[in-house]
Amino acid sequence: MDLESKGSFLPVFATLRGILALMFSLFIAGWKYLQNHNKTQMESKKLFISLCCQTMSENANLTIFKYVVNPVLRVVCLGLAKRHGMTKYDSDEGKGYWVRQAQNQDSQPDKQTRKLLLYVHGGGFVCDLLPTSLASIRILSNELDQNTAALALNYPLFSKCTDLNEYIWKEYCKLASQYSEVNLVGDSCGGHLILNIMLRCHRENYANRPSTAIAISPWCNILDTNTIDLDAIQGFNVDLLNRETLVTYQHSYLNEEEPPLTQDSWLINTNNTAAETWQDILQRTRLLVNYGECEVFKIQVEQFLAHIGSNPNLVVQRQKNGFHTEPLIMSDKKVLKSWRDFILAAPSEEKVNQVP
Repeated sequence: MDLESKGSFLPVFATLRGILALMFSLFIAGWKYLQNHNKTQMESKKLFISLCCQTMSENANLTIFKYVVNPVLRVVCLGLAKRHGMTKYDSDEGKGYWVRQAQNQDSQPDKQTRKLLLYVHGGGFVCDLLPTSLASIRILSNELDQNTAALALNYPLFSKCTDLNEYIWKEYCKLASQYSEVNLVGDSCGGHLILNIMLRCHRENYANRPSTAIAISPWCNILDTNTIDLDAIQGFNVDLLNRETLVTYQHSYLNEEEPPLTQDSWLINTNNTAAETWQDILQRTRLLVNYGECEVFKIQVEQFLAHIGSNPNLVVQRQKNGFHTEPLIMSDKKVLKSWRDFILAAPSEEKVNQVP
């Protein structure tokens, strides 16, 4: 396995240095912008936002995420939730926010007309739900019919891969039993987790399969550290993630243990599962994959799509000059409406779109 040896929680000096860098992240991002703006055709506003996020992610080690970043994100998300009337989802197993309650959420005891939009957030398995993602899911859910509820699911951060996948699976099964239709949305590592839900539904011949799945910039190969090294591949990186940051996330997710061979296909979606399996999965669940032309997972995602092959229930969106999870961070209403159309549409001809 090509993973460098690296501790999960870094020394105090490195943490203090990281906090100091975060305080000056706008200035650092500005310097990066001057160095890179002529190397890419990315729009200036998007480039600066991406480089700001890159600066913050590369300086926030796991200690900073746990004790600084995540508490701040939780407070901001709570404020956003209260402002828009979202309620907390707090069951024995899972937590999160009801972004939207279905019109028949309480009045309809049987599940025949109840639908669910289930969002699993990204963040490298160490970062909490982002307010921009919560806002984007709210916009998307409000575009759906009144019988559709929307849930942004939180999960235990810094968890071992097997434990986390089991947690997500149990939550999915519980929720899927309560609704006639479940539509999945996941970005980055959340995209990885919803792909694993699709795989496990197939392997266990689970009856309540998702109707659709939207994977935004999915982390398709957790073990890969080569195709994500844009600095080495093209000499520069304007995405909001880089190789060093992702190696830190990898170690947290794997918990410094060699993954069991039986779990490899849950860590590597690019080629460890037979293409025929994915073709079978797509007979029951339509899949939309959205990724950016300038993002760190571009090669991984394209390897995954090439491995699956063409299918009328597979839709691919390439964000022109786009960065990692751009539609959620920018709350791109045009793209969000295309996701609404995908969820509501019947299975149709395969399309490959380049989103301007």
